[in-house]
Amino acid sequence: MHPNQAQAPPASTRTKPGIDVRSLFVVAAAATLAAMALTTLDAFGQASLWENVHWTISAFGGAALAIVGARSAEGPDRTVRRLLALGMVCYAAGQLIWNVQVIATVQSV
Repeated sequence: MHPNQAQAPPASTRTKPGIDVRSLFVVAAAATLAAMALTTLDAFGQASLWENVHWTISAFGGAALAIVGARSAEGPDRTVRRLLALGMVCYAAGQLIWNVQVIATVQSV
């Protein structure tokens, strides 16, 4: 190779920084369990509120975990995981819409 020729940079073997899945799972599970405990205890006389909260937290936690899983997969497995993540995002959006309806008293609990 001629000394003046530019060399292509070496291929990077560094992985992109990822989300700590265990921490994400622990936070989502702990928040869900806390809301479930508040439901069981009928905290502040709002058991139905806490029930909606724990369903919503678990839906968004599951969606986040599914998205992280889809990003880390390759090949046909990635397609399946993307579809699962899409389903979880739709479920979480449905939970959020339900909560808005309950708060706006459009839908009774």
